[in-house]
Amino acid sequence: MLLSAGESEVPVEDAPARAAEILGQLGSASPEDVWTEALALEGLGQKAVPALTAALKEGPEAVRLAAAKALCALGGQGPACETLADLARKGSPAARSIAVHILGEHSGPAGTKSLVALMEDASLPSSLRVRTAKALWVKSRHMKAPKFCREALEDADLGVRNAAALALGEMGQMGDARILLETLALAPTDDGEKARGILLKDQLARMLAGQEGKDRKETADGLALLDEV
Repeated sequence: MLLSAGESEVPVEDAPARAAEILGQLGSASPEDVWTEALALEGLGQKAVPALTAALKEGPEAVRLAAAKALCALGGQGPACETLADLARKGSPAARSIAVHILGEHSGPAGTKSLVALMEDASLPSSLRVRTAKALWVKSRHMKAPKFCREALEDADLGVRNAAALALGEMGQMGDARILLETLALAPTDDGEKARGILLKDQLARMLAGQEGKDRKETADGLALLDEV
């Protein structure tokens, strides 16, 4: 049974041993099972940092992911980002996805450089690079992210094209993605539901923008009349 973040608080002097215990029990876990244990590791504080840093180097993916996530919260973003980038390149599909998520959501400024490098790495699957572009946009609104996704709209793989269109829609960068999104929205799939949500949100935004423009014009006309009176 894995230890959880909800257990009683650990004395500071016991933090290294407790970190080693949690990491040891993670050895047989899958990448998807790391989250609660990563939070428990974060709760151990700075005294656990040496054990977490050592765990980054090698070992099971779940151990390295949990250690990297915890270090991101404890000020060790540099080493953590190196490990996460390595897992994004060489890990299992699940580990790659989680590593990119952590880089986008939890790595602080240090993660931006890693995400740009991953997105621009042509040796990686295009689907992973689109996911990385989304994470990069969430983290820093980096303009290389929508640029890459627009290029991915021309990918030979329909799945990649759809993923790029969805990513652009979520970024609010509809442009050339609109036609793909409108086609995808007809599909009775999860991606189709996402596309419908994006198109509805865009429609509402256009309606609000139009109303604001109308209000501004009415206000300007009123002020001009007041000046004349």
